[in-house]
Parts: sequence; C-alpha cells; structure tokens
Amino acid sequence: MQNTRSFALLVALAALATPLAAQQRASSDSDDVESQQRPPRLAAGLTAGALDRGASASTQSLVAIVQLQPRSWLSLSVAPGVERTTYAGGGLGRVGGPKTGSTGNGLADIPISAGVSHGFEPLPWSPGIAAELTQTLAAGSITSGTGVGHGTTSFYGAIEATPVERLSLSVGEWRPLSSGSGNGALDVEGALSLGRATATFGMSNELGTPDSGTVLARSIAGGIAYALAGPLTLTVDAGHGLTTGAPRWSVEVGLGTAFAGLSPISASSPLRRMKKSFGAGSASGSGYSKKPR
Repeated sequence: MQNTRSFALLVALAALATPLAAQQRASSDSDDVESQQRPPRLAAGLTAGALDRGASASTQSLVAIVQLQPRSWLSLSVAPGVERTTYAGGGLGRVGGPKTGSTGNGLADIPISAGVSHGFEPLPWSPGIAAELTQTLAAGSITSGTGVGHGTTSFYGAIEATPVERLSLSVGEWRPLSSGSGNGALDVEGALSLGRATATFGMSNELGTPDSGTVLARSIAGGIAYALAGPLTLTVDAGHGLTTGAPRWSVEVGLGTAFAGLSPISASSPLRRMKKSFGAGSASGSGYSKKPR
C-alpha cells in the first residue's frame, strides 16, 4: 500500500507537466524545433526505466522530476522516485548491502540539485559553462538495495559549444565531494537537432579506483527527444556497458516539460536522465563501500 501511494504521488507531480506546457507554448516557428524549446519556470517530468547489471543485479525505477528556474541562469530540481532491485550476486560491494538472491523495493535516494549556467553566444561556436551541486537524501534502504544508506554530495561541471549549425557538443565531469558517494565520471555528449526531434548521444567513463574484483565502468548511451506540444517532450533512451563495471544495458522512457531543449544542467540528455533515474550507479558501481566520515 505504501508503494502504491508513492507511485500515485509521483504520477500526480509529473501530471503538472501537461498544463504547464500548454501555458508556456508560444505561437512562433520555434515551437516545431525541439532543441529550441525551454522548460517553463516550473517544470516537471516522469521517467520509467530498467537497468541490468548481468549476473549481479537488475533495477526498475519510476522517478518524478520537479524543476524550478527562478532565473534564466539558475535551476533547482528534486527527483523523488521508487525502485525495485533484484540482487543475483550480492550488493555490488556495498557494506551492509542486500544478500544474494534478495529483492528490495521502496523509495529510492532523493537527489536535490542546484545548477547555474552561462552562455557566451556572441563568441564563435556559442560556448557555455555550467556547474551543479547535488545533495542526495538517504530515503532508500541499503539492506533492501534501494539506497546507499547515507547522504551523498557531488559536483558537476561542464562546458558546451555548437561547432556547426544544429550540432551541440559538451564535456562534463561528475566529482564526489563526500566519502561513500561513489566514483566520479567524465561524460562526453552530443546533440543533433532534427526539427521536432533531437537525437542525443554520449559516452561516460568512470574515474577513480574500482572496488576489489571489479573494473572501472565505461558506457555509451543514445536517445531521442520529441516535442509533442511546446515544451512537453517525449524521450526514449538506451544505454550499453562497454566494460563489466558498467550496467550491461539500460532503457528509459520519459514525458514532461523538464526534458525540453538543450541544457548542460537539465535532464536534456540520456546520461543525465539516467543519472536522475538510477543515481550515479548508472555510470559507476564502485566507491560506495567507503564508509562516510
């Protein structure tokens, strides 16, 4: 019953996306170009996804994203969710993790983020910079496998540019700021505007020291974002691990206004959407066994 109420709350939050999209829609030609859309001041979205780690674990998640943009350069977001994880091979090296063969479900850890960005459009290639600080609340349970058992803090910094019309490229680094927060990652991403649709792609490389018996994660991801009506956007993403340290595969479908357009600090790429849905574990499985100070 508790999980049912959690799902209902998430759906209600994400339902805000539809009326907000209608209010924000403009009558310009840019309505037909997904990459030129911008999330409204208050945006929301809902993602449903699945992730498979092969012989070790598999996860299904449902996450609501609520995003507030009080200034054009400032974005605040929270992403509560529920997840179900089955551990075929133990708790991925996490101290106190679930036993082999166990299944846990419930609330997932909740990331709360504050991001800033600035563009230099008069310059060639229209470069931009962005930074985001994320504090994750330990709403999940380490014994059931839906959380890491403690709060974590991480920082993300990125630069982006548009070398040719319709093509945007970015490089960003995730860095843990607290112990037990997992390893960092270097992400390289690109987006190609196709009118009402935007094709996105990226590669994530785990940085740091792998846990004993594992290797650093490396994965690729791709997706399509389609503008349904103004900023209301449908997304379909898929990822594949290139090393055994990464999830073998992951898929995700999203709907909402929080996914509109291109931004280095919003959920506008497959890698960032998957990190919202599955946490940093979508790109890294190491570094969580270190006890927090």
